[in-house]
Amino acid sequence: MNADRIEGQGKQIKGKLMQLWAGLTGDAALSRRGHAIELVGSAQAGFGRAMSAARPHLGFRRRLGV
Repeated sequence: MNADRIEGQGKQIKGKLMQLWAGLTGDAALSRRGHAIELVGSAQAGFGRAMSAARPHLGFRRRLGV
């Protein structure tokens, strides 16, 4: 597991918790923000998975500046 996957999963959890809290309080803006954070986390985790799969084949030894 690399840093991008861990950070992405953390953002996904944060987004889901924000959506849950927004549902309890009725805050539509917070719900949208939580959904956006969850999507960013999903993309970041996907990037981390792709990098983990590509590293052995391409010889990457360090994290790209992303």
